[in-house]
Amino acid sequence: MNSIRFERGFTHDVVKNHYPLHSHQAVEIVWHVGGRGVDILSNGDEAPFGVNAVVIHGHARPHGQTNTISGMDRCIQLLVEGDLNNKIGEYQIISNISGLAVQEEMKYLSANQQVPEGLMDIYHARAQAVLLTLLHAVRHADKRSEKTLIDKIHDAEMYIRRHFQDVISNKDIATHLGLSEDYFRHQFKIIHGLSPMDFVQQCRLEHAKQLLEHTSLKQQAIAEQCGFQNIRYFNTRFSHYLGISPGSYRKQFR
Repeated sequence: MNSIRFERGFTHDVVKNHYPLHSHQAVEIVWHVGGRGVDILSNGDEAPFGVNAVVIHGHARPHGQTNTISGMDRCIQLLVEGDLNNKIGEYQIISNISGLAVQEEMKYLSANQQVPEGLMDIYHARAQAVLLTLLHAVRHADKRSEKTLIDKIHDAEMYIRRHFQDVISNKDIATHLGLSEDYFRHQFKIIHGLSPMDFVQQCRLEHAKQLLEHTSLKQQAIAEQCGFQNIRYFNTRFSHYLGISPGSYRKQFR
């Protein structure tokens, strides 16, 4: 019989640095909310990660990471008993969890706070829902085969969410999908209601919001990490998007 119990959650900023192998007497879910780098896994493999990647590290499995871009990690540690440990194995990776409803639950569980008295059973239930949802996403990804146009446009969305920090063009994305540039741009706008490059801009600004809310990074660093060429352009686009400057937006969360 499977048992999933919440142990603890925490959030921390990660800087451009190498974090050596370490382990916990628990299963650990690591959500790379921001930043970019390489996860170092228990078997010695290295797995590149970008924004919104999640790694589930098996019980007591050593792991580390090297960040090439600073960001933030949200971590949840669970005590798992039963055959779920076999399904997790050494590790499981989800390259991007954008669009999964589980994000709000992960924010809740990874808050740096003591569990209020009498609420531990609720935390256990929410932790179980998070882990099972993530494992379902892993299985679903493994079963994907031939791709329809909708699948390819969804892949484009995921590609943009992973690479929005870089300077990318419609041609880059279309080539990645194996579609012509004009056809891709037209179909993406039909499905999403905005152009691919407008979607890139939206992803950059939404990530900037997260960094302003949850980190102490300077605005110049945030602008660079989100793919803006200079802080003046970042300030202009952010103010146009939200009707408030980045500095004023951050003050609301301090």
